[in-house]
Amino acid sequence: MVFSNIMAILKANGFNIVKMYEVIDAEVRRIIYSDTKNIAGIYCSENKLNNRAYVGRAINLCLRLTCYFRPSKLKWAEERGNSIIARSILKHGIGNFRLFILEVVPNYNDASLSDREHLSYLEGLWVGRLKPAYN
Repeated sequence: MVFSNIMAILKANGFNIVKMYEVIDAEVRRIIYSDTKNIAGIYCSENKLNNRAYVGRAINLCLRLTCYFRPSKLKWAEERGNSIIARSILKHGIGNFRLFILEVVPNYNDASLSDREHLSYLEGLWVGRLKPAYN
C-alpha cells in the first residue's frame, strides 16, 4: 500500500479534517454510519493502491457513503457510466480505500438555496485543494 497522498497534502497545508477512517470493514462501517447520520458535508475517498482520490458532497453523508459499501449500488452507478469512483471501488474493493470526512455543514437545510450553494462551494474548494484524480 502507498502512503496517503491526501494526508500529505493536508499536513503540508495545515488543513484540518473532521475524521479519517483507514480501514473500512464491517465494524468501521457501523461507526461511519453513526458518525455521519443526518450530517451534510464534504468527504474524500482515497485509493490506497494508487493514491487516486475522489472528493464529493452530500446532504446526508451516511446515505451517500452507504452507496460505496454496496456492490449493487456501485454496479448501478457504473452502468450509468458516470462514476469513476464506483468503477474503482468495484475493481479494487472498498477495503483498499480510506475515507476522510473533510468538513461538515451544521444545520444544513436542503430547502435553502444558499445552503445548497454553500455545500457546492465547499466541495469546489476541496477539489481545488486536493486535486483528486477521480473527479
